[in-house]
Amino acid sequence: MTDIYKAPGADLSSGPSDFTISNALGEAWAKTRGNKKTIWAGFMLYLLVVIPISFVLKLCLDEGMFAHGIRFIVVNSVDVALVAGLWMLGVKLTAGVKANAQEVYAYIEHFPRLLGAYFLISALVAAGFFLLVLPGIYLAVSYLFASILMVDRKLGIWEALETSRKAVTRCWFRVFFIALIYGLIMILSSVTIVGLIWTLPMGVTLKGVVYRHVFGYVPAADEPQPA
Repeated sequence: MTDIYKAPGADLSSGPSDFTISNALGEAWAKTRGNKKTIWAGFMLYLLVVIPISFVLKLCLDEGMFAHGIRFIVVNSVDVALVAGLWMLGVKLTAGVKANAQEVYAYIEHFPRLLGAYFLISALVAAGFFLLVLPGIYLAVSYLFASILMVDRKLGIWEALETSRKAVTRCWFRVFFIALIYGLIMILSSVTIVGLIWTLPMGVTLKGVVYRHVFGYVPAADEPQPA
């Protein structure tokens, strides 16, 4: 029977590959410099869909709780799939696989499962914060890679959540501090605005780098194998 917690290139029984916070940040920065244009093109394709949908829904629906609920569900149904595509773009580019910005649109058909995972994660994290705060922080970090696992490994919702949680738990503090440091970088870069040209794409490559270290990545048969 296949062990869903065993990721190609990373034996989860012995923990994720040996990576450090500084190495992950350094690798992400190096990969950003060579892939910045592709990632920004992916951002533009994302906005090209999300902004018009939001605008049309705002024009067509009246104000009120029901209208807000409809807009929230529709926008998030599209958003979660496009964001998963953006994360996969980061995974592939940092793995040395040739990928283009249209990767953002490659996982639209997965939006029902991704939306279900989004709501489940939101509920679990909110419950964790409501109870003792710390469980919410733990789950928020542990579930960071659930959406990528769903489109990369074709896992179900609960399988993806548990796979992400069990793997990240073995290197939780490293992932937490990487996310914290990147958040601080974003805050500092937003002061000048210009810095976001580099730091926004770095978020995509950083998530791709950490995902590969924790779970590994095996390109599909029709994708060029990384050197």
